[in-house]
Amino acid sequence: MSVLIRGMQIQDNCKECRMRTDYDFCTAMPKEFCEYTNDIRRPDWCPLVELPKHHGRLIDADRLMRVYEDRLEKVADRYGVYSSEAGILSGAMKLLMIELGIVEAEEGD
Repeated sequence: MSVLIRGMQIQDNCKECRMRTDYDFCTAMPKEFCEYTNDIRRPDWCPLVELPKHHGRLIDADRLMRVYEDRLEKVADRYGVYSSEAGILSGAMKLLMIELGIVEAEEGD
């Protein structure tokens, strides 16, 4: 599970990062890394991810796809698979599949 900290900005290096303690230890450091963080640049293992400015709402696209699939099945049963309603839903589903995510999906618990 991830946490979003509103208003926090990612720094270019560990010295300026708010996740660093007074003892040069990173509180966001993954467990497999056990080292001081006095880096002059942000390390490759840094788990912080920056959201783009003005990104809009973050939604569960997989859940929306399941809603579309359910609706498409009902529309196809009622109006046929070649109906304009089914075509519109299919088009929306295709757009949703190719859209890049802002935040990568996490594995289930």
